[in-house]
Amino acid sequence: MADQVALLVLGFVLTTVVGGILGYYFQRRTWDANRRESERAAAAGVFDDVSRAMDERLYRMRKLYWSLKARDEERIAAAMDEYRSALVKWNDSLNRNLALVYRYFGRDVWAFLSGTIYEEFALIGRHLEERFRLKQDSASRPPDVAHLHITGRRLQALSNDIYEWNRYVIAMIQRGSVGLYVADAESGQPRPWDSNLSLGSKSTQVAAWQRSLEGIGHGPLEIDGWFGRATGEATIAFQAEAGLEVNGVVNQSTQSKMAEMLAATSPRESGGATG
Repeated sequence: MADQVALLVLGFVLTTVVGGILGYYFQRRTWDANRRESERAAAAGVFDDVSRAMDERLYRMRKLYWSLKARDEERIAAAMDEYRSALVKWNDSLNRNLALVYRYFGRDVWAFLSGTIYEEFALIGRHLEERFRLKQDSASRPPDVAHLHITGRRLQALSNDIYEWNRYVIAMIQRGSVGLYVADAESGQPRPWDSNLSLGSKSTQVAAWQRSLEGIGHGPLEIDGWFGRATGEATIAFQAEAGLEVNGVVNQSTQSKMAEMLAATSPRESGGATG
């Protein structure tokens, strides 16, 4: 009789303990799944806001470019008004969007967006506004077709980078590797900012590379974001000068060597107090 009671007590204890452990395990899994889904939904909202803002500004810039190229006075004025309106909306949420991108997609995604894509938006915007002012100041002056041509190429290069950024971030959202789970991002996934540059590449990173080549004397080049023959020849000359493999492809080793040379040629800050 005592043995039966002991077995019943033992069974009750084991059932209670094991049931509690299993219940805790499955409850934790449910909590984690719900939290991951919550992070995914919030990240999707951030992506939607940022992506729409980029598309709106890019389209307004293209409309201004097309109107300047066509020399249509009415279209130019209307396009500039639309661009300035889009710019106000852009600046209203600029810091908020950047902070949220950092929070949900991590430092690397944020750095590519703020340091590459947003910087190119600003540069092209200044070029377009300068073309607009020149048009207003001197209506009789012939249009600067060469500069407008370069601006059009840079807009296409910027559009390519926006597409690649969108594609990468959407993949992060689909995997749920966002927010509190951003560390789960697959390291093997190709990242837009790590891709090699070569003949035919069109991106804002090509424009940055062209500026770097000019900065160390391998120019002049059209800073248009298109990796053409002139950029390829300048790249080969740089690789030969730096003792790298001469193949015209801007890979990590070529980028690193360029960074070293730019750092060596940039003026150093002098010590001591300034008045």
